[in-house]
Amino acid sequence: QQRSALAGLYDATNGNEWDNSTSWLSDAPICEWYGLDCNNDDEVIAISLTMNGLQGSIPSELGFMINLELLDLDFNSLTGFIPSELGLLSNLEQLYLGTNLLTGSIPSELGLLTNLEHLWLYGNLLTASIPSEMGLLSNLERLDLDYNLLAGSI
Repeated sequence: QQRSALAGLYDATNGNEWDNSTSWLSDAPICEWYGLDCNNDDEVIAISLTMNGLQGSIPSELGFMINLELLDLDFNSLTGFIPSELGLLSNLEQLYLGTNLLTGSIPSELGLLTNLEHLWLYGNLLTASIPSEMGLLSNLERLDLDYNLLAGSI
């Protein structure tokens, strides 16, 4: 399931055009693929592809990466919506999607990420208001929503 979700990320973000895609979709163990870190059980716990030339949308399949603690896709050219399925990543501690071209609203499902400590969505084209469910993020230490098109009350 990990391999399938990661293949979905590669395909949805023009992986053949990434700045670095070493070992992606090869026969090499997933934990050797560029930008991934794994735990002792070979489960991917971190995806760090900041400033790597990703273009396209964030695939909903990433919601199946249930062991993820870090998802860093900052400083790319990602478009489309933030998938609500990211709210399934119950172990996620850090979510960095800043400086992309993401549109739509912040999914209320992100309020389910009770282990989340850092949420950076700055520098996108996000609209609507901040969902009230964000108030459920009791472990949140850093939140950056600057440079979006958000409206409404906090």
